[in-house]
Amino acid sequence: MATDLHLPYGFVQYPSSSPQRRSPRGHDTFAGRSGLIECELEALSPFLVMDTEKRADSNTGNVGQFMRSDKNGPVIPGTSLKGMVRSLFEVLVPSCVGLHDHSTNPLVPNGFDTCYHRSNLCPACNTFGYMGRGRGSSVHRGNVNIGEARPAGSVSRGRQVQIVGQFGPNPQKSDRYNNPDGSPKGRKFYYHQHELNKATTKKEKKYAKWLAPLAPGATFRFTVGFQNLTDRALSGLVAALSLPDEAPLPGGGTTAVRHKIGYGKAAGLGSVEIRIQSVGLDPDPEERYRQFGAARETPSDTDAWVQDCQDEFFENPSPPVQDLIEVLRYPPPADRMYAYPNDWD
Repeated sequence: MATDLHLPYGFVQYPSSSPQRRSPRGHDTFAGRSGLIECELEALSPFLVMDTEKRADSNTGNVGQFMRSDKNGPVIPGTSLKGMVRSLFEVLVPSCVGLHDHSTNPLVPNGFDTCYHRSNLCPACNTFGYMGRGRGSSVHRGNVNIGEARPAGSVSRGRQVQIVGQFGPNPQKSDRYNNPDGSPKGRKFYYHQHELNKATTKKEKKYAKWLAPLAPGATFRFTVGFQNLTDRALSGLVAALSLPDEAPLPGGGTTAVRHKIGYGKAAGLGSVEIRIQSVGLDPDPEERYRQFGAARETPSDTDAWVQDCQDEFFENPSPPVQDLIEVLRYPPPADRMYAYPNDWD
């Protein structure tokens, strides 16, 4: 079988129209959808959410370790989960490109500049939160809270592995990020891979890092709370949390779509699946505060409810969502390999 060599990442094009912005719903009123979602995350490949105090270092030989709590062993911070989910939400519900704007970064198209005031926020900033820049800037806390993920049982540490060097983006190489006409290619996501890209040559080992990831099969659980969401935002949140098992491919057929998280995504780490275990919806938020112990409502068929949310974005996908399906398809095509060219700097 001939091998099709690809870069380890692909691009999701920007939509044709810029995000719709509005003032956020605050936390001092009851409006929209509120509730709680219980989730389970399972590793499909070795994966590592790096402990910032035990980072891999190619110069000292330090081995990168998984983030841990004092009592509960390995943990995935809620901020890591929230960033992963938000990046997908930004594609499903067109939103700004956080921390960048068109005037200072040509890789951001006009109209997708980062939001600059809480009175006029894109869907992602409305839903997940916004922090302005500079003294006296405005802040919106967001209407979604994702807790840290803790092991659902015992988790196994995988073998230590020396992966090829991981480098940040190089905006100076505009041909890597722009189309031939100079327009930005889009948002960057990493492909799933069949195996890890390990350092084997002398040149690769010069910048390689040793890691101690968790083994495939490691399972974590976490909770997502949400308040005052629009129906569209709630559907986008659910679809970004639990990606579909069957999404249409442009050439026909379907594929599963899965998440990538943590360190070493370009080398094949970080493939995970998130499953929604239960959903509790507040029927009347005001009533919950009038009664002690007022129960949340559960959809009569949780799987069907989740499917409906997914279908809103994946059944007839927009061009950006089609790109997302192609990049995050799982498993990847059998004839593909992923690597950076040897002459890249």
